[in-house]
Amino acid sequence: MKIAYTRAMVRAALDGRLGSAGVREDGRFGLLVPEACPDVPSEVLQPRGAWNDKTAYDATAHDLCGRFEANFKKFEPFVDDSVRAAGIRRAA
Repeated sequence: MKIAYTRAMVRAALDGRLGSAGVREDGRFGLLVPEACPDVPSEVLQPRGAWNDKTAYDATAHDLCGRFEANFKKFEPFVDDSVRAAGIRRAA
């Protein structure tokens, strides 16, 4: 991602312009992702769409989720159900 896009996202978050943006929930990571951000192309906000090979994106995202899940298992005994429920979903 270009640093100019990162800066634009940070500026929009800090000055409140993202507050009125629509969002979608990422099914795997559970993050709320803005549907639009000033000075940032929409495809940058939708990572899968930016990949030429959608199958490769899906495989990479699945692998990354698996890594998060495996790492989180170390901490599960120390958190409550609400934290567990907010976790990453590899199967999504």
